[in-house]
Amino acid sequence: MVAEVIIISGTFAPPFGIRQYPYFALTNFFESRGHKVHVEGIRLLGLGRIEKSLEKIEERYFKGNDKRYILVGHSQGGLLALSLAAEYAHRVDAVEILGTPLYGTRIAPVWLPLPPAEIMNYRSRWLKQLRDHQSLNVHKVHSYFSAVDILVVPWFASVVKDGNNHLLVPSQLQSPASLVGKIFLGERIKTVEVIHGLGGHIKIVSHPAVLSSLAKRYRPLPSPILKSPA
Repeated sequence: MVAEVIIISGTFAPPFGIRQYPYFALTNFFESRGHKVHVEGIRLLGLGRIEKSLEKIEERYFKGNDKRYILVGHSQGGLLALSLAAEYAHRVDAVEILGTPLYGTRIAPVWLPLPPAEIMNYRSRWLKQLRDHQSLNVHKVHSYFSAVDILVVPWFASVVKDGNNHLLVPSQLQSPASLVGKIFLGERIKTVEVIHGLGGHIKIVSHPAVLSSLAKRYRPLPSPILKSPA
């Protein structure tokens, strides 16, 4: 059974047209590989209860069938992808998170008292439970984050403990980025693969360097063999 792809948007993605912006490149990438792609926006631009968004996706894709999925989440959408993967580990083939602050973000207090801040704060109980979930600490989780996105999504907030981590950084900034990485990540910097390119919180979902990295693991699926008439 070929896994279908569910792309889950970030908090402030537009409520309509998200297949075109900013997720067209991701949608096109997975469709070109032969996957059926679904794009889901977070409820009410992220200002509603996050449980409602989870319940909607769960009801639409995981109830009443045995389909397998590749989950792709951008920003806060990556947290939903990880939560679904924790709940349905046997149904999820891979998880790709882009600019996802698993340990919280420094800009969360700016949103107070809006609901997103409750789960994006460093002290969030939900985030702690999520990042400690054993089913997430496996090879199938890939985290992508950017060197120029450090104020929104700090590096240490993006590193999956036992997953695969990818840092998008301009070649001229590689040396200082490595130094900063050693300061904030310590030995964990050794688990981070450097991808050369310049892109921030939005650009990361369509950056050619990120798509090239994904292409190493997602090759075009073989076309079905059509039986000739007898």
